[in-house]
Amino acid sequence: MDLREAQRLAALRSYKVLDTPADAAIDRLATLAGNLFNAPIALVSLVDQERQWFKARIGLDACSTPRGQAFCAHAVAMPPESVMVVEDAARDPRFADFPLVTGPSRVRFYAGATLTTKDGYNLGALCVMDSRPRPRPSETELERLKLLARIVVDEFELAKAHRLTAEKQRLLELAESMAGVGHWRYDVAADKVTWSDQLYVIHGQDRETYTPGLESDLSYYAPEDRLKVRQAFEAAVATKGGFDLRLRLTRPDGEARDVVVRGVCELDDHGETVALFGLLQDVTDHTEALRAIERSSARYKLLADNAGDMISRLDAQGAILFMSPASKAVLDYTPEEMLGKRVIDLTHPEDKPAVLAYYAALIAAGPGAVAEPLQFRGRRKDGEWLWLEGQPTLFFDPQTGALTGIQDVVRDISSRKAMEGALEAARAEAETAANVKAEFLSNMSHELRTPLTAVLGFSRLIAEQPELTDTTRRFVERVSSAGKALLSTINDILDFSKLEAGQVEIVRQSASPAALVIETLDIFSLQAGEAGVGLRGEGLDALPTSLDLAADRVRQVLLNLVGNAVKFTDQGEIVVEAHYEEGRLKLAVRDTGVGIPPDRLDALFKRFSQVDGSSTRRHGGTGLGLAICKGLVEAMGGTIGVDSVVGRGSRFWFELPADLVGAPSAAIRAQTVACAPGRRVLVVDDNPVNRDLVATVLGGLAVEVTEAGDGAQAVVIAQTRAFDLILMDQRMPVMDGESAARGIRQGDGPNRRTPIIAFSADDAIRIDETLFDGALAKPLDPAALLRAVASVMISRGVPAAA
Repeated sequence: MDLREAQRLAALRSYKVLDTPADAAIDRLATLAGNLFNAPIALVSLVDQERQWFKARIGLDACSTPRGQAFCAHAVAMPPESVMVVEDAARDPRFADFPLVTGPSRVRFYAGATLTTKDGYNLGALCVMDSRPRPRPSETELERLKLLARIVVDEFELAKAHRLTAEKQRLLELAESMAGVGHWRYDVAADKVTWSDQLYVIHGQDRETYTPGLESDLSYYAPEDRLKVRQAFEAAVATKGGFDLRLRLTRPDGEARDVVVRGVCELDDHGETVALFGLLQDVTDHTEALRAIERSSARYKLLADNAGDMISRLDAQGAILFMSPASKAVLDYTPEEMLGKRVIDLTHPEDKPAVLAYYAALIAAGPGAVAEPLQFRGRRKDGEWLWLEGQPTLFFDPQTGALTGIQDVVRDISSRKAMEGALEAARAEAETAANVKAEFLSNMSHELRTPLTAVLGFSRLIAEQPELTDTTRRFVERVSSAGKALLSTINDILDFSKLEAGQVEIVRQSASPAALVIETLDIFSLQAGEAGVGLRGEGLDALPTSLDLAADRVRQVLLNLVGNAVKFTDQGEIVVEAHYEEGRLKLAVRDTGVGIPPDRLDALFKRFSQVDGSSTRRHGGTGLGLAICKGLVEAMGGTIGVDSVVGRGSRFWFELPADLVGAPSAAIRAQTVACAPGRRVLVVDDNPVNRDLVATVLGGLAVEVTEAGDGAQAVVIAQTRAFDLILMDQRMPVMDGESAARGIRQGDGPNRRTPIIAFSADDAIRIDETLFDGALAKPLDPAALLRAVASVMISRGVPAAA
């Protein structure tokens, strides 16, 4: 689009005539054009970028046509105030295929005069059409058509002028409304007053019911103000000058308003006064604001005089210009003694650099910056140092941006500082106690789990001996059960302590959710069967093969919930429901047990909380199991809850985010492969019972086991003999497990790259992955031991034993 066409379209849009309703005056002009030429079709056509649109149309149904099919589109391309004539459109290649020519209208003759603005832009055309070919009209006839086109443009100009006048009037009214200003005029000869709309609003009157007049208008003012207005009017007429008055009027509803009235004389050609013209502004809000400022200033002075904080104003160099009386109570200086002193000179030497840096940063931030509280020590008149706190406001020159002054409110915080010191000491003491607690729990974990490793391990091995009598086997099983119960209690206490400290690790990996449920059901199947309670899973077949889960934590929650259900269900069944939908794994344990009273539901997931807390309760436990479940589920990003009816059972449920993953790799599936005979394993543990247990488990598979009682012995042995695997306890005398592993890795012996598995009774321990290839927890489970050993050997590619 060239510049000229863009300017033409802008001119067309300025008239705001496109897509507007019919205009009777324009329709009459089109009709007159049709009559003058005895033509059946007469149009006022406006051509925009895409189409021609008919502002008036006589003898034609369409309201527009595409620009490419418009006779008038050719006309607007002609010079200003031109006439285009087409004697026979069917014979003119420019128009022969136009729908108006080939269609029902069968237009043959066209005569159009451009609608040209005073700036020379063609907006469209006033045109007449006929279905019969015609010769070119006479110049007189065409001049008449051009004259009518000019009249059409004049109508457009007139409508535009009216619109602009109305818009200006609306803007004036809007400005008057926003400013609370109205205008008035008093015709001296006619003794007549006229008001703008805003004057009616200010006076609380309605234009329909009130007629302004000099006498009636004066009735709004007090008698003394009426006299002032009369005298001002008379003086203005006599001197041909003006006036400016501040008055107070009372509306009909009794509301008083403060107003400012200004007037000037309107003179005729001979210099005589014919009218007074003026403005009336409602300044009530402004007056109230000034009064509020005065009241605020009075309150500020009262506050400053009586406030316990020191209120001060400083110059740009920090010298005190004003100080409230509180300075006497805080610093023992009177306000007069403080004048001229610099705040920095009263600041403790150790705090001066921080104070100067604080103000430098605040000045650099410039206007609008919000100051943070500043704490520093200030000197009393007697030399004592006090802790003070201020939050200054800085003022800047709006032109130059230079600092002009500072205002501050400073308070004595010495008592608060003393309290903060006491709290800090108490916090340090609490942290020390917490560290002692953590260390105690860590030691307790090691000291309790280490002997439990032997108790549970050897109990399992004894139970597998075929020569045991039934009585002996029963005794061994009871020892094993008691050991497991003790281990469960220890685990509950330690797990909850780690949850409280935020030390629980959530490690996600590919796992089968169905396998987790089946494993849990298998563990409790014997116990449930002995109690005559059914135990089954529901929805397992529909679960995905593999999900991204913290499998060990999900298993821990399931074991706790199913274990509780078995404990509290005497008959009926226990069902583990499983469902996966939209990225969330939903598991629930439903039982037909005793149920839970409604008033105990809220307390279930709190620590040390049990439905029956009496000393004679039927079922034992720490009261931490469900609290641990809640902590673990929330740590995995899930939610947990319970629904229960007393006497009908309970349903504990939890759901977790779990993404779909592919099937487990072959390497992961191979972790359960048994150890091959002939492997050489070094077992390092300060507890001989634990070494004996590992040797017994691995020895049954023809694995050669070498023992070391501490880390130092292990380093010496590892320098001279090659091993396929090293099992390293973490807490040992002489040298701990991590130091021993580092010595083996950094030495020049044959075991620098041998897999090392850490095992410890401390769940909170974190292994260094550059030293260790895996970890095992105590009490040591023989099956877990074999899986871990096989897994590490497979993943490290340890060659088969000779």
